[in-house]
Amino acid sequence: MTLKTLKDFSNLDGVIFDESGTKAIEYYELRQEAIKRYKLFSKKTMIIPPEADNNDILNHILLMGRMEEIKEFYNLTDEELKWH
Repeated sequence: MTLKTLKDFSNLDGVIFDESGTKAIEYYELRQEAIKRYKLFSKKTMIIPPEADNNDILNHILLMGRMEEIKEFYNLTDEELKWH
């Protein structure tokens, strides 16, 4: 089974439709939102404080996994995710 990414759900014009065929959102808009979310998560995972307990460390690891899922689903490149 192959997992789908965002580009599998958009048409050639870069528009994403919902199940009824109604235009839902522009591909570019959704990617920009994903980049913002990724960068927000990135700020949260930069440092694990010394007083962190096991739950904090587990949450940190789970957040890093979520970041990778976002990057893969939205086909984000390292260039797009750089801090400017």
